[in-house]
Amino acid sequence: NEVKTLTMNQQMKMIDGTFTSQSEKSSSTVDATNESIVDRTIHQILPFHPKVTPSTTASTTTSTSTTASIQVVISPQTEFLFRVNGTSILAQTTTLLRLSSSTYATATTIFHRFYHRCSLKEYDVWSVSMSCVFLACKIGEEVRRMSEIILVFVHVYRRMRLALDYDYDCNSYNENVDDNKKKPNKEFKTASCSILEKNDKLTQEERQNILRYIRPLPRAGPVYKEWEEELMTMEHVILRELGFSLYWIPESHPHVFLLYFMKVLELVGDDDNTKNENSTEKQNDDCSNREKGQHKIEGKNEKANNDNDKQKDIAQVAWNYCNDSCRLDLCVRYRPELIACAAIYLSCLDMNEILPCNPRPWWYIFIGPNHDEDLSIVCNALLALEDLNCVTGFYDAMKKYVVSLVDGGSFNDPGSYIWNALD
Repeated sequence: NEVKTLTMNQQMKMIDGTFTSQSEKSSSTVDATNESIVDRTIHQILPFHPKVTPSTTASTTTSTSTTASIQVVISPQTEFLFRVNGTSILAQTTTLLRLSSSTYATATTIFHRFYHRCSLKEYDVWSVSMSCVFLACKIGEEVRRMSEIILVFVHVYRRMRLALDYDYDCNSYNENVDDNKKKPNKEFKTASCSILEKNDKLTQEERQNILRYIRPLPRAGPVYKEWEEELMTMEHVILRELGFSLYWIPESHPHVFLLYFMKVLELVGDDDNTKNENSTEKQNDDCSNREKGQHKIEGKNEKANNDNDKQKDIAQVAWNYCNDSCRLDLCVRYRPELIACAAIYLSCLDMNEILPCNPRPWWYIFIGPNHDEDLSIVCNALLALEDLNCVTGFYDAMKKYVVSLVDGGSFNDPGSYIWNALD
């Protein structure tokens, strides 16, 4: 028991005590300071230093330590909120279009890489997101017509203006949260349609009815044409900014490495092998001890099924963490192998699975040494997505329409032709 306890502690504690285990977090009582489950000192805004990505080498890595938006005096918190808003739009649209997780990850990668080169004051989130989905469908060879993509984006546009699925109770901040987190962000503004401005007490069912009885957008009308022009124009801009080189993106997702890593760690088994072993045991049973042997086989089958269920749960949780990583610009700052290791680490903590840490941590096999701090930062960044108090406006960025920072407003901002036409 002492040996197991030491092993568990070694695995649960991250390097230099960056964050504690999930069990310690759940069992700890809330004190007067009401500390969050996440270490706020590092998780909110990732450190702004260049990282070697799959498309760059040591000789071509840029020396700049900030993104294009920060260079034009946009705060890191504001950029974080707009990235969350854009990836939320991508998550909703790719789900409605029934696209795969790989296509969603490709779209988010294009989105994050584009906004590392261009600022939020140059291009709005909606046109960039729409073009990212269009390009991701081409790269992933999942055929979707342009009209389908536009109509889905218009539908999501209407939903976010109506603030559907917005839970006002979830947006209540704790009184004991740090005062720096309560300060309003002047750059970040949300907007809603005129119906909500007149009556903001509409229930979710009433808002659903409003959306349900809206007429479909005619494809020959001027509103559809403007959405189409924005998509085609932004597609060319993204291709020029990223050098027309996007073919490598689907092969650099953390999802690609996740299953291989878990097989090496024996976290994912082969169901066929289990079935073969069970069938062989059944054939070798003695007739004289049939009842006794049958009970043993049933016990082994039940244990094997429980192990398989736990392995599937670990794999599913790790896959979900990889999907969560797409909401942040981790794909630009860190290698996909490191993100996959972080997803495995967190999923094992959630499922109380012990991985070897002696004579050296298990992730050294996949990413090598000297990456403990990076792994810690990625883990805390993923955990931060579960904390609605991490940045002021985080929940609003996921559920509401966010006014762009483009000078003069974007093509669908409040006051524009599209905004008034769809109001």
